[in-house]
Amino acid sequence: MADTTAIPISARTLRHLTILGIAAGSIAPLNAYGVEVSAGITAGASYTDNVYLVAPPDETDDIVYSLSPWITLTHLSPGLDANVIYQYDWYEYSDLDTTSSFHVGSATFVGKALEEDLTIELGGRRRQVLSDP
Repeated sequence: MADTTAIPISARTLRHLTILGIAAGSIAPLNAYGVEVSAGITAGASYTDNVYLVAPPDETDDIVYSLSPWITLTHLSPGLDANVIYQYDWYEYSDLDTTSSFHVGSATFVGKALEEDLTIELGGRRRQVLSDP
């Protein structure tokens, strides 16, 4: 029998996942308006030998569990193309007994006012990342 370990999820993380699930279920009727909805979740585990990105010999190793639900809304029409993406990245560090979470989102809207003669594009992006100090 395999040894399994439960990964504790904080109330805040559970709230984010619940909101994403409710949002995904409530936007399904958007297909009637020509909006294509896709969603998914990616889960994984990885090993790192330098969690804090420090110089030797002060490295700390750990196993990192990840969970990343995402949702995409796409609309294509003669007058407007729209693409909205949201992803929530959650990480649990097993030995350090801590979690991290990041939000990634982008939106792009392209309006076609005069067929091929005039195109207006508006976009925005928000991304949180870990960086090497």
